[in-house]
Amino acid sequence: MTKFGEMGVMMNRAMSDDLHIQFQKAISMLRSTIEEFDDEQWVHGISWFQTPARDPYHTVKALGAYFSDSSSEQESDYGHGYGAP
Repeated sequence: MTKFGEMGVMMNRAMSDDLHIQFQKAISMLRSTIEEFDDEQWVHGISWFQTPARDPYHTVKALGAYFSDSSSEQESDYGHGYGAP
């Protein structure tokens, strides 16, 4: 049992469930936005920096760095250059 007892366990579970739901909603929004682009629009944006493929790439790299066990600067430098595609 945790320091706060059964109530603390229930609150932790509720918070965990809420975070999971919000994560699913955020990824669903990203997916819906991605699906609105055709192939040409997806890889050719207004400029090199404003290419739609860069946003989800950046999101995935950021999530990977955030949830990674590694604390090395090289692996967590996901934002440099705003992605690779």
